Amino acid sequence: MRRALAVAAILVLAGISSANAQKVRIGIGALGLTYSETGEDRRWDGGGGAGTLWVRLGRWGIDASGYIAKLKPDSSDVSEFDMVQGDLRASFLIVPLVALETGFGRRSTDPELAAQDVGYWRIGVLSEAELSRIASIWARGAYLAGVKYDGGGTTSLAVEVALGVGVGTANGRFRVRVDYEFQRFDREVDQVELPIQLSLARLGVEVGF
Repeated sequence: MRRALAVAAILVLAGISSANAQKVRIGIGALGLTYSETGEDRRWDGGGGAGTLWVRLGRWGIDASGYIAKLKPDSSDVSEFDMVQGDLRASFLIVPLVALETGFGRRSTDPELAAQDVGYWRIGVLSEAELSRIASIWARGAYLAGVKYDGGGTTSLAVEVALGVGVGTANGRFRVRVDYEFQRFDREVDQVELPIQLSLARLGVEVGF
């Protein structure tokens, strides 16, 4: 419950920041994801619900997102668990279609230590383009820094990439959104490589103001 409240708090705080924004979209949706700790050949698949908040004010932007998912293992050696993820990103448009982006993310599991809880900062690039009055597309990539695992370990490299498309009404009041995201953490524990990967696909609807 505390983790779910933390995700909701991120969305609320971002919403407060958007009070005077020129463009605001709030969305809900469903997702499917795959999580793996490949060094130990452990893999889980599952799905859940997600929320998003998108704000633009001049060259500045805020993207907040969160989801709750239930994951089941592909073998009987490990147990199922719930995953909660929260992300907050701020961007600044430096040239048309290209913005610098920074922010943080936190992923936790229940029961604890069923998989790795992880927190991190990010710095990357976001590109958004309006294809027409009713459609847009975006892509982002980021380097993940300051990675901390509840189970210990270090990270030689951590990255994320994402693609998305939205189609809706010409006035922007309603839109269907589809995203794909991928993360990889090259985790090491006592010089043993235990990389972590997560990929998810999300389908949702948004209301614009």
